[in-house]
Amino acid sequence: MFEQVLEKMTAGFYFCDRDRTLADQSGIQLPENGVRISSKEALELAYEIDRLLPSVMYKRKQKQLIAVRNRVLFGFGPDLEQVYKCGGVL
Repeated sequence: MFEQVLEKMTAGFYFCDRDRTLADQSGIQLPENGVRISSKEALELAYEIDRLLPSVMYKRKQKQLIAVRNRVLFGFGPDLEQVYKCGGVL
């Protein structure tokens, strides 16, 4: 049941210039500030960040990207985080 509710959820995010610059340097396309994205798009973004993490050279920047990923996941609550940890797809 929660998958149906989760699929219909949307959330808007605001990313600071520092996060946006780091994502651009790493090849990650963040949504524009204030644009609402679906939970499926958020899950795809989280997987994309994880896929590109090994290519980021400095630990500090990796931690910053992990914080961006967690912000996107936590924007949809614990249900999306659980789907992410299980490796699921919406």
